[in-house]
Amino acid sequence: MFSFLNISGISRTMARTMPEIKTSFIETQTFTTPQMLTSRQIDLGFHFGEFKDPQICSYPLSRVMIRVVLPANLAKDNETAPLERLVKLPWVWTRHCCPFHLAFKKQLNLLNLTLTPAADAVDENIVKELVKSGTGIALMQEDQALELVEQDKAKFWQGPGIQIPLALACLENRKDEKTIAASARAITQTHMDGRN
Repeated sequence: MFSFLNISGISRTMARTMPEIKTSFIETQTFTTPQMLTSRQIDLGFHFGEFKDPQICSYPLSRVMIRVVLPANLAKDNETAPLERLVKLPWVWTRHCCPFHLAFKKQLNLLNLTLTPAADAVDENIVKELVKSGTGIALMQEDQALELVEQDKAKFWQGPGIQIPLALACLENRKDEKTIAASARAITQTHMDGRN
């Protein structure tokens, strides 16, 4: 599920270059990352979008394509439909500050549109299952949705996608700590190498 982060490559690099460091991987959400860094539950964390908090230092990694994904039962006649029609259909949405949803909501606000939430979910696995079950339209990472599209469980809306930054964050006042700085360099380089 998280192949876009190149976790296996990061794990190998960390084991090879910093064998004295025990690396633990914890699944988090972007909106929980700042608090987890501040409380020192994590030293570094991946996140989508941008943090405005000056206490957080972010290292840009790449941009991720987010697409509107229609479950098979809602796809007919809607793959090329205008947003004005799509917002009247059921959506898998979230109350949390997910960067995907915030960026899409800006587009809706510009058009003075409000969508219809049918379910609330932020976890990618749950969103995927809800789309698969036909519960509603969702915003998904393009690479995560491809499996559903290839299985004919969903279709991509043919309107434009949204590119969201992916970055690695740590506390600004800890970025020069030897272990954190070395880990950030190794993770950033491994992630970049994995894209080549």
